[in-house]
Amino acid sequence: MYSYKEFPEQVKNAAPKSLSQFGFHLTEEVEDHCLRYKNDKWQISFICDHGAIDVYLVNLFDKNKYYLPKVLQFWFPQSEKAQKFPEFFWGSEKSVNYQVEILAEFYAEFDKKYEDLKNNFRQNKEYNQKIFQFMIKQGSKELKELFENGDPNWKKLALEEMKQNS
Repeated sequence: MYSYKEFPEQVKNAAPKSLSQFGFHLTEEVEDHCLRYKNDKWQISFICDHGAIDVYLVNLFDKNKYYLPKVLQFWFPQSEKAQKFPEFFWGSEKSVNYQVEILAEFYAEFDKKYEDLKNNFRQNKEYNQKIFQFMIKQGSKELKELFENGDPNWKKLALEEMKQNS
């Protein structure tokens, strides 16, 4: 993996200030591209790969792994920070600080609701996979073109086509 040289220090400067309130401490640093923090329930991994910053939350008990943007999208879709997240995807101190800020703001609620919502999250993921598989295997040419062009209406059309085929 390729990272930029400032990444580890940026995470080390931002994370402890915000995450120590939840008992997180640095447990592992893999070269210059991955830092892991743990508390008694969760591991948070900050990964920089070719300039893109990815943050994952891994439950230490059930080993489920969650990508931070998907957590925001599913659990906190109305959040203004969730809407702005794509602006802070690429590596920079500003992006690292933003992602740590999001963790600090939403972690407590995420952890509290986790047991109740993880099944909904899994079902939503399976549902989306079913729609995607339908689009790939049985979708119309129009549907596939919408998907390939990044048109958000592809999912609506896929659902309509699925309904017609059932």
